[in-house]
Amino acid sequence: MSVTRAGIPESEGLAEKGIPLALAMGIFLAVVLGVTAFGMAIGYRFFWGHETARPDVMRTRWEAVIRAPRDALGWTELGVALYERENLTQAEKNLLKALELDPAAARAAYYLGMVYLKEEKYDDAIRVLREITRRDAANPLAFMQLAKAYIGKKDYQQALEMLDYLVQYVDPYFIPAHYERGQVLEMMGRRQDAIAAYRRVEAMDPEFLPAAEALRRLGAPLSRFPWE
Repeated sequence: MSVTRAGIPESEGLAEKGIPLALAMGIFLAVVLGVTAFGMAIGYRFFWGHETARPDVMRTRWEAVIRAPRDALGWTELGVALYERENLTQAEKNLLKALELDPAAARAAYYLGMVYLKEEKYDDAIRVLREITRRDAANPLAFMQLAKAYIGKKDYQQALEMLDYLVQYVDPYFIPAHYERGQVLEMMGRRQDAIAAYRRVEAMDPEFLPAAEALRRLGAPLSRFPWE
């Protein structure tokens, strides 16, 4: 057995060095595994955690209506939560209850209109959404959804009138309305007008890619997308 200058046998010296190294490696692996597990937990919380949080949300909203059964807001928020879970039948019942308690509950009315749209009850959606626009002529979302209800009925002229009013008088910079207007004009067979509508979107937001795709589909050259 060879001996080091310090008088320690060489094999023992390596053993002394080997023990801290193994310990360090163990600590390193434990840290890596811990960080990985933490990252997975955070990822699950942010990307999928809403699925597990929903029962808590539902329970909270049910408890709110039990505590205050005459509070329209509680029924509204319960209806909204049910709508977001695609439980349209129950959402409709709860939103109607909210409107029974407070006929002026705008949020309940808006989501009731959204429920009717998803259920393809276009006449009911139009009735509810028209009332919202009558009470609040500055509500761009209500006009937008009203136009979609008319599109659902294939009443493109009425849809176009809603969108024209929206972009002229309510919110001239509401890009989705300009894009939807182009879609309606396409459905009406008005190709050049549709291209002009998409050009308007292009001028307002060069990164709004659906407009670029629509122009490409219609065979119109892109003017503000230099990377194409």
